[in-house]
Amino acid sequence: MTKRERVMAAIAGADTDRVPFSFWYHFPGGDRADEAFVRNEVEFAERYDVDLLKVMHDAPFDLPGGAMTVDGAEVFAKLPVIDPTTGNFGKHLDALKAIKERLPDDRPMVDTVFDPFAFGDKITGRGLVAMMKDHPEEAKAGLESITQSLVKWADCCLDVIDGIFLACGAASEDTLDAAAYEEFILPLDIRVMEEAARKGTANCLHVHGKGNLHFDLLARCPVNIVNWSDRTTDVSLADGRKKLPDTCLSGGINEVTAGDVSPQEIADQVKDAVGQLGGTGMLVACGCAVPTDTAAENLTVVKSTIESL
Repeated sequence: MTKRERVMAAIAGADTDRVPFSFWYHFPGGDRADEAFVRNEVEFAERYDVDLLKVMHDAPFDLPGGAMTVDGAEVFAKLPVIDPTTGNFGKHLDALKAIKERLPDDRPMVDTVFDPFAFGDKITGRGLVAMMKDHPEEAKAGLESITQSLVKWADCCLDVIDGIFLACGAASEDTLDAAAYEEFILPLDIRVMEEAARKGTANCLHVHGKGNLHFDLLARCPVNIVNWSDRTTDVSLADGRKKLPDTCLSGGINEVTAGDVSPQEIADQVKDAVGQLGGTGMLVACGCAVPTDTAAENLTVVKSTIESL
């Protein structure tokens, strides 16, 4: 099977010649959406031969005047909806096109998209939770503008790639309680994924966080693949299968320890993950980005282990 055939079969819950896999990390220097970034992504894909390429996306959210953060709830409430073909997002779109053109095959590509909460929290200098409590209407207005911007981005970038990888930043109890998440953020995450579902065939939902996840709430989102830190949260891969019996699940590798353990430990995690899910409807992956300095042998062992099963 080709990488594309393998991933799409896994999404459909069909048999594959082997379990597909992927992992990712942040390249040194951040996402500049420049030639070095494009080269890093292509070299990474070729070196580790991942079946699904998840492109990192750390491009700043464009704010008026080139600011990095907003000052106060009133300013946040008046955020403009951005044009995804210009500014930082426009540069990233050009990078996506360049990466796709240089890949040696047609493996599926997805772009990391931080959800409205994650972008909003960054824009407010990690002050969004407090703003939601003290200035709920202003918080909702700003989040609405971010959501509209991300809906436009999904529509735009999915003309180039196969899916978005929505990183949901408030989907755990240590960030936001379930009631607040369901009121403020979940409807926005659903809107972004509904837009992505119009064109995307490999859309991923990343349930970010450790400890207790709002997994059941996020299960309402239309999505092709669900990814989370199954090794560091209250939801194992087996638990995920019970909750989402017809959805392709992604995980198995403990990203927290990936840079510190032996290749054999990674191999054991891969074998355990495949055992939990029976090798179907799954994609072996890290639960979040592995450390950038993770030894190459700790990553190359993933493919060799899968091929040995």
